Amino acid sequence: MAPLTVGFSGSASGGTGSYTYYWDFGDNTMTTGQSVQHVYSVYGDYTAVLTVEDSSTATATDTLLVSVSMGITISATPSSGLAPLGVALDGSATGGTAPYDYAWDFGDGSTAGPLPAAAQSHIYSIPGSYAAKLTVTDAKLVTATDTVVITAEQPVPTVGGVSPPAGPESGGTQVTITGTYLWNLSVVTFGSTAVTGTLPTPICDAAGYCSVTVTSPPRRAGTVEVRVTTPGGQSPVGTDQFTYFLSWSLVEAATTAQTSTQPAPREGAILVTDGTGVLLFGGSNGTALLNDTWRWNGTGWSLLNPTLAPPVRANAAAAFNGSKVVLFGGACGLPANSSTCQLNDTWSWDPAAQTWTEVQANTTAPGTGQPSQRVGPMLAKDNSGKLLLFGGSSAGTYKADSWSFTGSAWTLQTTTTAPAGRAFAAMASDNSGQVVLFGGYNSTTGILGDTWIWYQGAWSQPNTQGVAPAGRKMAAISNYYHPNGGTATGLALFGGHDATTDLGDTWTWNGYSWVPLYGPGPGQPPLRSDAMAAMDSNGSVVMFGGSSTGTQANDLWRLS
Repeated sequence: MAPLTVGFSGSASGGTGSYTYYWDFGDNTMTTGQSVQHVYSVYGDYTAVLTVEDSSTATATDTLLVSVSMGITISATPSSGLAPLGVALDGSATGGTAPYDYAWDFGDGSTAGPLPAAAQSHIYSIPGSYAAKLTVTDAKLVTATDTVVITAEQPVPTVGGVSPPAGPESGGTQVTITGTYLWNLSVVTFGSTAVTGTLPTPICDAAGYCSVTVTSPPRRAGTVEVRVTTPGGQSPVGTDQFTYFLSWSLVEAATTAQTSTQPAPREGAILVTDGTGVLLFGGSNGTALLNDTWRWNGTGWSLLNPTLAPPVRANAAAAFNGSKVVLFGGACGLPANSSTCQLNDTWSWDPAAQTWTEVQANTTAPGTGQPSQRVGPMLAKDNSGKLLLFGGSSAGTYKADSWSFTGSAWTLQTTTTAPAGRAFAAMASDNSGQVVLFGGYNSTTGILGDTWIWYQGAWSQPNTQGVAPAGRKMAAISNYYHPNGGTATGLALFGGHDATTDLGDTWTWNGYSWVPLYGPGPGQPPLRSDAMAAMDSNGSVVMFGGSSTGTQANDLWRLS
């Protein structure tokens, strides 16, 4: 292309004496010499003629066709770098007839021109290799083209948002990830678990802001980092997180009667961890009170036949003190919530020996070391290692007294502040050592929906920011701890009964506030009240039985 420098050389044979070489380059310029150079500065086709003359003036000629195209130069600064990459492009033409028109094809689908000058700025937002082409057209419509390769390298991606930020352990949540530079996405991980299957193509704008929707993989409950991998690398830790909620699964379906491996349908029983499994005792089948003792080992039920057992009862209080299960009170008549037959005996269950022992007998005239007879009290282990008993209904009076139990006797606690008297509330210890009390019922207010904390020997009301379950009584509550090896801890509350109907929503307590987990619906346990829940041996929650519209159940659900 012009300007084109051409080297010419010739030779002769025969003739007489020495030779003289005459060159006509075809562009009206001539020279002599056997080997010469010539510059063609204008494009075109030229016939170069060599004439050789010997000493006797004899001559011979030969020709050579030289084709010269219009010259063009092109530059890109820089020619490589991280996307979005801003590039200064320029070019020039020689050998044509001015003026020139310049047109760019940037190689990414965008163009510019015709232009009176070649200089242009262009941003390559998406990573890739691009051939930018400059086309020059002179006044005689002669064209010339040249290209330059530009490489926009992919930056390290970032995750800036995850929506929704939580979903169940079972996976299947459609999660939209927003961030930067997600092109050519190859891997998405939730913690150490990768999303399976073919990943969708992210949608990105010109500035590199992207979004992509993936399906969360199954994973144990807890909070994990969401990270993405592209040719630019893996997104850094800590840019966003996803929390796996516990999810309900049906372990055993309901039957209409007891079998050798499944307790009879019932409500108002006790279900409590005993350090080796989950202990079930008593309750009501709707027409009779029960006092059978069962054990759940994590996979199945077994009926135990201790030589001594507490008398039949429903809606007693029970808790595990670290070595034994302590059972107190309850109703000895039906219906439990209005029976005048109430108990205040205390029993302990030794999980190693699998025996019941009576600690205090039932009496209508208890001494100072024994609470009065009552139904629907609440019992939980506090941060000092003692068991805390609160409330219950005694002969139509709703108690607001707090008692501690150390193993042989009860001690009445003097408190300046306490919840209003109530029965059939939900109370359990969370993993920080707080005893959390929610809801219940009394004859003055009716259904209650307040939350109280017992910690270091005193009651207080937390600021739940107005987010809490609706008021209810006879809800199931249990703590959970690293279920199935996950990272989650807290309390789970399910169902209960409000002023008119049984409920089926699930809430968790995270140590300072309530979090709604699931509303009633498909995949959740059916509506019910007076069910029983306890922490299973794997840290998850198991819930058994209860009743709905007066019909007792014996199905077993796991929140894990």
